[in-house]
Amino acid sequence: MSHHVATYPTEEQYEYWKRDADEMDIPMSEYVEIMVQAGRSKIQIRTETDSNRRSIREQRDDLKEELDHARRRIEQLENRLIEEE
Repeated sequence: MSHHVATYPTEEQYEYWKRDADEMDIPMSEYVEIMVQAGRSKIQIRTETDSNRRSIREQRDDLKEELDHARRRIEQLENRLIEEE
């Protein structure tokens, strides 16, 4: 069962939290939940999720670049075929 909890941070607090959540690529609700749990548990937050997402993004960007290159190469070859006909 899920519950709703409201909080009223100052504008400065909200901007700080929002920046951190964006850097971790998680929604604000998840960020607040993690921070509360970390505070209650007095544990250090792991950044595995952040580094995994960064790695996945890098792999995605590399694949997009390869795909763009392959599309350009296909277009070049198709143009050569048309020219030779």
